[in-house]
Amino acid sequence: LLFAQPHPPPPEPVDVNAVLRQVVLLTERGRVSSSAPIETELKPDLPPLMGSGEQMLQAFLNLVRNALDAVDGGGAVRLRTYGETAANAPWVVVEVANPGRLPEIDPERLFDPFYSTKPGGTGLGLTITHQIVTAHGGSIEVRTTGDETVFTVRLPLISPGDLEART
Repeated sequence: LLFAQPHPPPPEPVDVNAVLRQVVLLTERGRVSSSAPIETELKPDLPPLMGSGEQMLQAFLNLVRNALDAVDGGGAVRLRTYGETAANAPWVVVEVANPGRLPEIDPERLFDPFYSTKPGGTGLGLTITHQIVTAHGGSIEVRTTGDETVFTVRLPLISPGDLEART
């Protein structure tokens, strides 16, 4: 059984905060099971990243839907963005957090195709999210601290000078 491989992202500037606002809107409209609120803390004026807004939308929809599915007994899903510098390069960081701990699993397997901890889950959402993030030059990791699970996505930013040179 094959699953969709994301196509290389077209080089266009993507406002990650705008993508996340769209994720919240689409998620609120399409909710069926979870009534957990989605709280946002989006750093204003983040520079754009280069890639596919459509693919970023898919990746973050997958993460937010999983977070909503994991909220059990109250609490909110939190979306947070901020910038950081690592290895002398600027990055945008997106955190998707929810109350609750991951089941006792090998975190390395979490992004494997067809691996799911949800009854009836396909095990493709996090795999596709991982592929999209890495195709954009980024990374994704998960950690559980206390009673919270946080997925952290790091994506390379482009500077205003780089943006002008590319357009």
